[in-house]
Amino acid sequence: ELQLKILGRILEGEFKAVHIALPMGSYTVVDGVQIRSKANVQGLRLLPPRLVEYLRKHNGLTEFAALAATTADSSGTLWSILGTAQHDVEGSPAYSKEHADWAQLWHQPAIIELVETGATKILVPLCKCGSPFGVHVDVLVSAKMPSLWIDGELACDHVVHEHLELEPDVRGIEHPPRISVLPIGLSVLLARAMVGEHRRRGPAQMSSKTP
Repeated sequence: ELQLKILGRILEGEFKAVHIALPMGSYTVVDGVQIRSKANVQGLRLLPPRLVEYLRKHNGLTEFAALAATTADSSGTLWSILGTAQHDVEGSPAYSKEHADWAQLWHQPAIIELVETGATKILVPLCKCGSPFGVHVDVLVSAKMPSLWIDGELACDHVVHEHLELEPDVRGIEHPPRISVLPIGLSVLLARAMVGEHRRRGPAQMSSKTP
């Protein structure tokens, strides 16, 4: 019922833009076993029941995110979807040979369909948004969304980052909320792009925390 209400509000054009941030636990590399592969993007077979249910929930939310994006397109509403950086692309700063087969949000059929119909995926280094860590995320944006930023301005130019340990494996287990590694600067970046403030700024306007 809640999802239908959200879709209805998007369809009616209530919003100028919609940002979708899904739970990333089942798509993230953690200090634990692999539960998705590129051959089984919605989940490996023979997993414990708690992980089967966990994957079912996340897969359903992914389908809803794609439907929300499609609905936004039909009403002329801008949209973006946030996910962990794709780590199976050789040459990418997010590439990980060890985890290249761990399927991510970007390998899901519903998300691939969005790309095939015009959406664009952009790699964002969080250190350019105020994070001390050398972590990247991918942001999928609608075809009509203004450029997130001028080419090259989001490239990491830091020599050293703080080390970020892999998250412990709490997938499918009730646990206290974890502190997000996403800096406020990322929200600022997305908000500015959504309202069209995406031109290069002068030195007086620059900030390491607000791209």
